[in-house]
Amino acid sequence: MAGGSTPISDGIELELMYKYADLGDIETGWDTFNTPADEKWDGDLKSNQVSLGLVFKL
Repeated sequence: MAGGSTPISDGIELELMYKYADLGDIETGWDTFNTPADEKWDGDLKSNQVSLGLVFKL
């Protein structure tokens, strides 16, 4: 996680944050009969998030 904030007026800050998560390989479902109807998924689970917010200091 990385980010920062900067004051934009008295008691208010603008905040920018970045989060990255790599949860590795995933596999789910079944593949019993090897038909297109079988629900088997596999792959990499990764997430990138960017957020922008206001922080009010009371």
